[in-house]
Amino acid sequence: MTANAQAPTRNVVGIKTILWALIVAGFALALVLGRIGFFAPVPGDTIVSKLIAAVGPFALTVTVPPILFLLAYRAIPAFHEFVLAADLRFVTMTQAWRIVGFYFLALLGIGQLPGSFAWGAGLGDVLIGLAAPFVAIALIRRPDFVRTTRFAVFHWLGLFDFVAALTAGAISSGAFPEIAGPLSVAPLAELPLYLVPGFFVPIFVMLHFTALIQAYHARRRIS
Repeated sequence: MTANAQAPTRNVVGIKTILWALIVAGFALALVLGRIGFFAPVPGDTIVSKLIAAVGPFALTVTVPPILFLLAYRAIPAFHEFVLAADLRFVTMTQAWRIVGFYFLALLGIGQLPGSFAWGAGLGDVLIGLAAPFVAIALIRRPDFVRTTRFAVFHWLGLFDFVAALTAGAISSGAFPEIAGPLSVAPLAELPLYLVPGFFVPIFVMLHFTALIQAYHARRRIS
């Protein structure tokens, strides 16, 4: 009985250790990829090649880790348990860091990024970052807030913002100068900007997934 009672704790500790190791490794990998020019491949002359060069690397870094997250959630019982036990107040409050998306707007102001990208990506992140503390406070006051539509909408909007940013990045890739103008998203291939889609965005996506998974299970418990 004692061993069974302690097993979940050992599982959680083990998963936390592995996750921290993966986070550190992911950060190091993003730095290495940036140094070797992974985020700044040489574009070709066609629209398709320009899109792949500008957006392709970030599409991989943004989508692959969350896909692995979902596969691990389905296949590894200890990780499944860990996701369902995650503190939603912390998970939600972490999204407040996205207020640094204001940096994109600052780069727009000094002529380093096109408005077709900076407004969509930067303003969306700022709004999510500003809203996150209010959602977290609502969870603190009412733990059952996780079952509400407002909680789910916040996290779905956070995910949609990344889809919108990736779309804006494609539009502003340089393949459509008649839309985006002479500027492009080329600065995103430079340090520290490439760490945003190359490292931080996948983490935010996985946190949104965690919140939405818990919200789904919370609603099922009362249905």
